[in-house]
Order: sequence, then structure tokens, then C-alpha cells
Amino acid sequence: MPDPCSFKRYELSVGMVDSQKSKYLEPNVAMDAQKLKPKRFFPPKVVSHSNSDAIAPPPGLCLQITSLCLSRGVQILLWGNDQVAPALRLLIVGQKRTGKSSVGNTILGKDAFNTWGGADSAVAHGESEGRQLMLVDACGWGTNENLVPKQEKLELFNALSLCEPGPHILLLVIPLLYFSHSEKAALQKRMEILTEGVWRHTMVVFTLGDRLRDFSIQDHIQTAGKDLQWLMEKCRYRYHILNNKMPQDRQQVSGLLDRAEDMLMENGGWHFSLHMYCRLEEEWSRREREMKEDTRETRWSGENRSRTGCGS
Repeated sequence: MPDPCSFKRYELSVGMVDSQKSKYLEPNVAMDAQKLKPKRFFPPKVVSHSNSDAIAPPPGLCLQITSLCLSRGVQILLWGNDQVAPALRLLIVGQKRTGKSSVGNTILGKDAFNTWGGADSAVAHGESEGRQLMLVDACGWGTNENLVPKQEKLELFNALSLCEPGPHILLLVIPLLYFSHSEKAALQKRMEILTEGVWRHTMVVFTLGDRLRDFSIQDHIQTAGKDLQWLMEKCRYRYHILNNKMPQDRQQVSGLLDRAEDMLMENGGWHFSLHMYCRLEEEWSRREREMKEDTRETRWSGENRSRTGCGS
């Protein structure tokens, strides 16, 4: 099956952002590192779905774009009218005992993953709401906030390899009412392994949303504290609420998949590739070093000319 990264890139320009904080990534991982040219990334604004109660990010963070929710339209734009779209690859990650495996079962509408925990990552295929899906349920990580055990790193890399050439979307599962500072620190350590670039492919999936009761998701995010605010900013306010106790509610699943397709479009159809991001980060670091050296040389030359002029 053809991969979206092998087809022509469609750029979606929706506004201007601070070039110091934004990077536009090249899709061709086979390119020589010397030819990689960092470009500016134009982040999207959250697209509201009727069942996810999305909240708008702070002013200036994102700019509005049109909702892209037609599955067939997305397929035609990315792969052409005569092409068969590949399965949407979703990698489910998160801490142990967060309902992560149940999220995969709810999406597929069947008991595809063991919800009693397991030592290995698991793969499941299926069709849901008219989409062909490939789901990888990564082995849940622990609570150590100071370091990541070697076995956890290996399991994370193994989960990535199970959805080669890479996941289109990472579903980061977080229990809605339980995101503490220690959980933030543990999450940050694990995501750092995947590089900063993983966040533009990440959607937060909140479980236990039924416990909000009379509160809205907007109220909860605004009052939950700086740790949850940090998470929202990292994922660019791309999130969805899923109630695993109501797997028969297919509207919530359809909304999640719509949002995943929006993200795929926003990323130009590119999947996440750890190898690509590592090479890009190396290239950006090299260019930053060159710019600093050029700046120092220019300053040194200017100072020399000034001293020479003063002595004449």
C-alpha cells in the first residue's frame, strides 16, 4: 500500500508564527542531511467536534483553519482518487493503569487488547467508522520521574517498530482528573526519548471523562493547574474525551478519528519518524553552531577594524 509520505506534499498555510519557536519538517527521510532545509511550521487551531468540547488556545498560539472531517475527501487529497489509502496507524501510549488498552478496544469496537496488563506491546487491525486502522498498544510506562529504565526505552522503541514506517498519530492516554506534577515529570522523560518533534503528532485522549459531572472540560482545564496547562500547550490543545464504559457510543469514536484525520492533514500527511526527527535536530544544531561561529567572526572582524581605525 502506498504511504502518504511517498506522495506529493500539500502545504497548508494558515498563518505566521514565531520562526524561533516553529519548525517545518521535510517529509523525505531518505534525503541527505546536508540537503535538509528547516522550514517554518504553521500550527493549526483546534477544530471543535460536537462531542469533544475543544477549547481555544491562548491568543496568538494558533490561527483558525477550516475543519477537514470528510474521510473520503482526506483520502483523495492525500493519495488521489484512484489510490487506496493505507490504514491509519495509531500508537497508543501512556502510563500503566490509565485505561490505555481499553481505549484501543473502544476505538476498534472489539476486545483486541488485553486489559489486564502485559509485558509486551500489541498490534491489532480493524475497520472502525469507515476507516481502516492499525493500532499499536505500547507497553505502559512506570512512574519514575527522574530516569527512564532501559527496559521501558526498549519497549517504546519496539512499539514504534511495530507500526513501521511510523505512526500517523500518537494517542497519549491521560486520566482526566489525575494529572499531577510527578506524572508530568514522568511523561516528560518518556516523550523526550522520542524527541520534541513527537508532540506535533500527539493527541491527548482523556479517559474517565464521565467523572466531570457538572463541570465542562473547559472549566477543568482552566482550573486544573499549570501541569495540565503545560500538557495542553505541548499538544497544541489537540485532545479528545473517550468514555471506555460506553464502547457502544460510536459517535465519540468517530469524533476521535475525525480529529486524527485533521491532524494528519495539518502535518501534510506525514507520519512520525524518530530517525527523521533525530537527523533534522542534528542538522538544526549544526546550522545553529555555524550561525554562532559566523556571528563571532563578524564581531571579531568589526572589533579589529575599529581598533585599526583608532590607531591610524
